[in-house]
Amino acid sequence: MTEPTCEEVAAAITKAATQLRDPDEDLRTRWRAAQTLGRLGTANAPALSALIVALQHGNETARRYAVKTLISFGGVDDRVVDALIGALQDDFWEVRSDSIDALGDLGARPIAPLSEDQVRRVVPALTAMLLNPEYEQWQILRALGKIGSREAVPALIQALTLAEDEDVADVGWISFALGEIRDPAAIPVLTEALQRDFTEPFVREHIQEALDKIEGEEVA
Repeated sequence: MTEPTCEEVAAAITKAATQLRDPDEDLRTRWRAAQTLGRLGTANAPALSALIVALQHGNETARRYAVKTLISFGGVDDRVVDALIGALQDDFWEVRSDSIDALGDLGARPIAPLSEDQVRRVVPALTAMLLNPEYEQWQILRALGKIGSREAVPALIQALTLAEDEDVADVGWISFALGEIRDPAAIPVLTEALQRDFTEPFVREHIQEALDKIEGEEVA
């Protein structure tokens, strides 16, 4: 099987980019266009650029498809990270939600995860959303836990301190994130949280699991 020429690749990128951004195309066609750009984008900068343009300027469907496709790239390009960070402020919660998950998945990849410099940009963008009621807190906390950076610990400690006894779901996810990060700096606030009068007993189990992970890491 012969390799496509540069002209053929360019034509495929142009066609897929046009289909992805065209609101008159059906959903299946636009999803296939996004997949095409994802396959080409691993080796072709124009395909990557087309997906980023779709994420920044396409309609809601195109933006969601762009997010889901960008995370399939073999390596994490700075332009992808910056575009996903920008999408955290999207007007549609579905795009914001997909972008939170995408950043968490990129940070958790065993091969070619986020670089240290990228983590230093991603974590503040996510932690800045923690106290905003417009966002799903558990989703942000799950992403931070997947990334596993100690950069997030001060914000997580603050969130746990401010959480009410009735905020059992948030406390559970904060504990999960702290347990995944395994920073000993979280031990005092988690220990204190064990003494609180939460309305659901399962919350203490999550807190204890986080403590066990951190203390086990210290022993190791």
